[in-house]
Amino acid sequence: WLEKALTIRKQNQIKDVSNIYNNLAISYDKLGKPEPAEKYFLLAISNTIDQYDINHFYLIPKYSHYGDFCLQEHQNTDKALNYYRKARSVAVSTFGYKSKQAGRIFYRIGELYQSENKNDSALFYYQQSLISLVENFNDTTILSNPEIEHVYSLPLLLRPLKNKAKILKKMSFKYNNNIILLRTGFECLELAVKTIEQIRLNFETEESRLVLAREEDNTFIESIDMANSMYKLTGNTYYKAKVFEYSEKSKSANLLAAIRNSRAVEFGGIPVELQKKERTINSEINSIKELLYEEHRYKYPDSVKLQTWDNLLFALNRQKDSLTGVFENDYPKYYSLKFSTDVIDTLELQKKLNKNDVLLEFNLSDTLLISIFQSSSLYMIHTEAIDSSFHNNLKVLRNNLTTRHFSNGVKMEYTMFTYASNYLYQKLISPFRDLIKEKHLIIVADEYLAYVPFEILISNLPEWKPALYRDLPYLLRTNSISYTYSATLLRTSHKKRQRFLNKVLAFAPGYPEPEQIQTEFPYTRQQYRDNLYPIPGVMDEVEFIKKTTNSDVFFDKEASERNFKNLASSYDILHLAMHTIIDDSNPMYSKLAFTELPNDTIENGLLNASEIYGLNLNARLAVLSSCNSGTGKLQKGEGVMSLARGFIYAGCPGIIMTLWEVEDRSGAEIIKTFYSYLKKGYSIDRSLQLAKLQFLDNADMLRSHPYFWSPYIHIGDHSPVYFNGIYFLIALVIIVLSAGGIILTIIRNSRKKN
Repeated sequence: WLEKALTIRKQNQIKDVSNIYNNLAISYDKLGKPEPAEKYFLLAISNTIDQYDINHFYLIPKYSHYGDFCLQEHQNTDKALNYYRKARSVAVSTFGYKSKQAGRIFYRIGELYQSENKNDSALFYYQQSLISLVENFNDTTILSNPEIEHVYSLPLLLRPLKNKAKILKKMSFKYNNNIILLRTGFECLELAVKTIEQIRLNFETEESRLVLAREEDNTFIESIDMANSMYKLTGNTYYKAKVFEYSEKSKSANLLAAIRNSRAVEFGGIPVELQKKERTINSEINSIKELLYEEHRYKYPDSVKLQTWDNLLFALNRQKDSLTGVFENDYPKYYSLKFSTDVIDTLELQKKLNKNDVLLEFNLSDTLLISIFQSSSLYMIHTEAIDSSFHNNLKVLRNNLTTRHFSNGVKMEYTMFTYASNYLYQKLISPFRDLIKEKHLIIVADEYLAYVPFEILISNLPEWKPALYRDLPYLLRTNSISYTYSATLLRTSHKKRQRFLNKVLAFAPGYPEPEQIQTEFPYTRQQYRDNLYPIPGVMDEVEFIKKTTNSDVFFDKEASERNFKNLASSYDILHLAMHTIIDDSNPMYSKLAFTELPNDTIENGLLNASEIYGLNLNARLAVLSSCNSGTGKLQKGEGVMSLARGFIYAGCPGIIMTLWEVEDRSGAEIIKTFYSYLKKGYSIDRSLQLAKLQFLDNADMLRSHPYFWSPYIHIGDHSPVYFNGIYFLIALVIIVLSAGGIILTIIRNSRKKN
């Protein structure tokens, strides 16, 4: 297309073709064709000079791109430096020393010197870049850093800050852990984190914020590591606190920001009618986005529909921007709540944790594992270098849990599972083994750790037996476990009172009967879902809920999307036993499959994740008893983009979800036992632990495999939903006896007076 564009412009005698030349050069370079790439880079430069002059600002990107090409393709640093200097000269003469154009070129020169390990020169140019990018900063001393105010470009500022920090850390270790150099490097990363937060607040779309989270995930890992290095060198608890702060800031920031915005609307003094208006606009935007998304999936999408919906979406976004402007300008409390970037600190978390609670928070890179331990009285950090073995064992364990070939290579599979499970136990749990005995664990996972239930990790390697998975020393046997996307989310979640009687809303949709189902092997709910087959075990578990709880149960045609939306906000526990349809290409369009009603022209029976975000739930617990309700695309810096996130955003503090396909019969059995313990007043995590242990202890050789019993996990607030019946009766007896004693005393006193 670029070649065609060039031909057309030449045919029309348009002389300025420099941008086409430049884009052709970049394209050929990316295609691995250096000869035509160099030809077009030089043509772009000469054409710009011919059409304008030798100092025109159009030359800045041309000189810069050709400098990049000389450095990367030919490793010709002298030639690259020559063209960078030409670009700098034009940038400074045209835009001034204080400009983003000059700042960008100084940064590129710094990168060049850093690639040659000429760290002093690299630091000099990174400092020049900072001076150019910040209006009131002029200090050339390497040990000085700017304030994040009056910055010409926040995204550009990130680059010299991060690279300056890397060099200073390297130099610090070279010079016997020089604290001054390391502290300055840490300050660079402090500023980088603040810059990332400012950029995130300026972004309007979730897509942009997710890209930022992915690109800057490593910045937070480096900040955590640098803070820990400073703590080890100085013993200053300020840096120890920063380790946890940056760990929290790296976790699910987009979800946290969305929840903050929702809370800001609710508690920021916004009038009710404006809140309703915002919800209506957001609902309409989500509907139009879904229409566009589904239309684009066709091989030949309808261009008229696309244009119509694009126009509608543009108009709705204008309305939303206008309304947001009113919120920010007229309601100061809303503004302060929405744009807050604070996270829970170690002292606040320690006050929040019960005596029996322990939080383990992990941060993972290719080469480093940083583990944080928090209890009500102790905070400690453990770091460990890792390599490909860690990541490979994580993959082995995940594959063992999600594949169903249990009869193939039994001994090999057993050996691989036990080795990988124990390997990860030693890395993740063993450093804190003596501190977590019989404690409730709250896990904040990172990266691919979020795909594995920690309860299946084993404390030691067994001797070979005929695949006796039941007898392995699982973490499940010693600890109840729950998960959270971040500790800060535990603070922001709505606390709901536990009750003696909770109202349960349960849905078990009906799906068309298939012509024939093979039953030689246990069916997973995911297999049924692929064709939306009926799920026999679902009816069993929902019937149990109907008989044993204070519930309203909707089967078959009554289990519709419309009924759920109308009723969900009025119940304490939501139980959704149905198919899920995961969309990894766009997680906001993953779906819960309710019964499809042919005559419903508004609801299609598929509840998108984006629609769940729009609900206003008052439930204490949502049980997503379906396949893969807790899985989805892994988004760096944000976590797993699952359906469960939507329920947390909508106001539900506790979720039971699944990490892979659920075997139908086993799933129903575990869920029924879970409710039995839940009703007795056990906490959510303890109820799930006891249900799994009961299943495991009674399972045959096949079903003792963790595939069958460990997909269900709990995320969020784990406190009991029901009052403990025994405690309730004891309290009632005490009240009755006390009342009786008081009455007897009154009667006796009355008789004495008489």
